[in-house]
Amino acid sequence: MSTAGMMQRCWTHDYCAPSFYIELLYAAEHGAVLVSPCISPGEKEIARAALEAGRPLIVLLENGFAPLYKHAGRYFEACASGRLLMVAPFPYHRQKCTITREQCLTLNAWAQTIAKIDDE
Repeated sequence: MSTAGMMQRCWTHDYCAPSFYIELLYAAEHGAVLVSPCISPGEKEIARAALEAGRPLIVLLENGFAPLYKHAGRYFEACASGRLLMVAPFPYHRQKCTITREQCLTLNAWAQTIAKIDDE
């Protein structure tokens, strides 16, 4: 099973089981790139842990980037070192919006497509 498939099992719950959380971080430590829209608390927790451990991570964002936007702090460092790629397939908006179910499903589908392994 690919990391995308493994993470999809996790994303169906609010939080991942500790053993699954460890399994994902172990996979990242051994060459897997974690791909996530970081929607649920469990997804966010795993992404934070991967980033803090210096593991590669691709994050899909619901909101685009403002003109002249530049990441700050640890996100800037992670992007500059090639450990973090942030992709925003939706246009930037100033207003605070609640993410819709349709957007969540779209972001999850894109994450699976990005993480797909050719031999699956």
